[in-house]
Amino acid sequence: MVISIGLIFHAFVTAVISIVAFILVYELFSRHLNHMMVSYGLFWLFTGLLWAQNAYRNAMIGFGVEDFPRFASAVMSQTTVFISGIPLYYYIGRKVFKSPLVAKILTTVAVIVGIVGSWFLAQPNGIIFEPITFFTAEAVANPISAVLFRVSIGAIIVALVYSFAVEFKTWRGGGVKAKAAGYEILYDIAIFLYVFFGVIDLAKLVTDWHLVIFRILYCAAFLMVYLSVRHQRESSTDYLFVKYEKL
Repeated sequence: MVISIGLIFHAFVTAVISIVAFILVYELFSRHLNHMMVSYGLFWLFTGLLWAQNAYRNAMIGFGVEDFPRFASAVMSQTTVFISGIPLYYYIGRKVFKSPLVAKILTTVAVIVGIVGSWFLAQPNGIIFEPITFFTAEAVANPISAVLFRVSIGAIIVALVYSFAVEFKTWRGGGVKAKAAGYEILYDIAIFLYVFFGVIDLAKLVTDWHLVIFRILYCAAFLMVYLSVRHQRESSTDYLFVKYEKL
């Protein structure tokens, strides 16, 4: 059994990221959210679960657990990435298109993409393991699952940019809706930051110990949402609240 202090440290960092994400989720769901914001909160919930899995995997490998099912763990983590896109697509459908029907259609598409991508992940060559270093024990998805993920991410980025432009125009215009638009901008920026960091992460532009330090930046997205929700609570705005709303 070989113990890697670097991987154990990496596990600690990813565990902290997961805890911060769960704190954010608790803060979100401590309020009466509308359906759009429930899907927003679910996205961050699955994000927290993803980082918890990464922490567990790094810890097991770092402590030299020989019978650790690395392949199954990697498949589960990559599948969680696809699952996290499901509530995010519902959020985009409600926010960008203002339509429950479009939101359901996008959610259905995300589910199909997730099933197909996960099926390829579960195949014998569905996960490609990179060499274990002192700090990292990374695994990447097969080319087909990776393409599906990149296309999904691309669509999300386009939708977020459009949403930001619309809300920024509303915010600049002032009036009753300006305050709510300001919060919506912050919520979108948080997702954009997280996705942007994720693209850099998956592209392996940062490796070894630099990757461990880089991943701390994910907390910036969580912190932005957390502070926005806290400030919104104190300002007594009712943007997150709804009494009656159809799915």
